[in-house]
Amino acid sequence: MKSAENIRFFSKIMLVIDIISVVIVGFGVLAGRDNGVYDGEGDPLTGLIIWGVGIVGALLIYWILQGFADIIDNTYTTAQKSGKKKEAQSYGSAEWLIKASQEDKKSYADNLLKRGLISRDEYEKMLGKE
Repeated sequence: MKSAENIRFFSKIMLVIDIISVVIVGFGVLAGRDNGVYDGEGDPLTGLIIWGVGIVGALLIYWILQGFADIIDNTYTTAQKSGKKKEAQSYGSAEWLIKASQEDKKSYADNLLKRGLISRDEYEKMLGKE
């Protein structure tokens, strides 16, 4: 499905952008000084933490978006496979009445009559009692 493909494509782009950003910020922290990214001394531990947390966070977002795209694909596939029955085949249609047993027909006709949706003549016609 088109929307799932778009989500997969943009999640890959986001992953690359996030990882590049994290690597740049991590190097900025490692280098220290006033470099526009980080104002202070070079700190290897903070740089490694930024890399670790940033890359793991980017991967988590990527996996979540990929899973969401899979859900969309699976939902679409399931909907296409199951599909709704055509109106001609639904409960109470002409085709159903032909295939249904006499007991089902009577039950259906009783229900329609009780709800006032058909007249007594139509009820008898449905059951073949004309």
